[in-house]
Amino acid sequence: MKTRKPRAYVGFTSDDATYVIVMPLKMVNPESPVYGNRASEPYLLPPRRDLANHSATGFAWGYQGSGPAQLALAILADYLGDDERALALHQVFKSKMIATLVPDHSFAIMSHEIDPVLAQIDIDEHAVTGNG
Repeated sequence: MKTRKPRAYVGFTSDDATYVIVMPLKMVNPESPVYGNRASEPYLLPPRRDLANHSATGFAWGYQGSGPAQLALAILADYLGDDERALALHQVFKSKMIATLVPDHSFAIMSHEIDPVLAQIDIDEHAVTGNG
């Protein structure tokens, strides 16, 4: 698994499109630590339709649906750096985090908010399967 870097996923809508930008946490909070000595630039989050094509219309949030599923998959693929794990976890991540965001409003999800959700998913999965 790749090293997770502190980052923020910032989503917003304009008149004609929905965007999610990945920003180094240093840009969002100058007090946050920077891993290594290089700061990366913000970039548009790719939808990762190569992994699963849930939504031809792009990202959405605030409900259970195809747009939120695409967003959950894209965030986890980017954050985890592990496409297989992102595919395995994204539907539950959608339910626990993406669907709870306020629809049609901007959002920011910080990396420190993702980790507890993933930990809870792991706990729930182990409780169901009896593994761990």
